[in-house]
Amino acid sequence: MKYCLAALALFVLSAHAFAWDGVNIDTGTSISIDDGSDLSEGTTLDAVDGETGDEFQIIIDQTSQIDGGTEIQVTNATTNQTEIYDFPDQTDEAPQ
Repeated sequence: MKYCLAALALFVLSAHAFAWDGVNIDTGTSISIDDGSDLSEGTTLDAVDGETGDEFQIIIDQTSQIDGGTEIQVTNATTNQTEIYDFPDQTDEAPQ
């Protein structure tokens, strides 16, 4: 049993290591998306609200490379509102 709990804890902790964190430029709210996500226009991604932990979906509208990161304009699938997030480069490879 203790090996199952240890394996589960390792899985949960490693899942956060593969997230790419961004900030809503209007509200300051943070979100995370899976590192390596396809950022092509029209792609729907799962995102996690950094403050509440709630999961929601975003639809990629536009992606722009900016100094030190990537700016992503999305439509929030829940609210149907346009939002813009800045994702600073956290590694040598940002999601494409």
